[in-house]
Amino acid sequence: MSHRWQEMTDITADAMRVGDVVEFCSDRQTEKGPSSGTVVARQGDFVMISHSDTPAEIFRVSKLHVKALAETADHRRLWRLC
Repeated sequence: MSHRWQEMTDITADAMRVGDVVEFCSDRQTEKGPSSGTVVARQGDFVMISHSDTPAEIFRVSKLHVKALAETADHRRLWRLC
């Protein structure tokens, strides 16, 4: 599936919400990278992402490094974190 990626220079993951798709490009932000998954919970500055073989891993949103953002065919956001 092809996505139109919008390269980010100053965007943060603040707009990340439940149901969004996440792609970790490397193991820079998670030991399980590279991997992809889905946001399963969001509260304040924390987000829970189910990815790889991990049911859920908690991340501080303000620490996530967004490389690009796209939209899936079913209108969910697709975050590329590198």
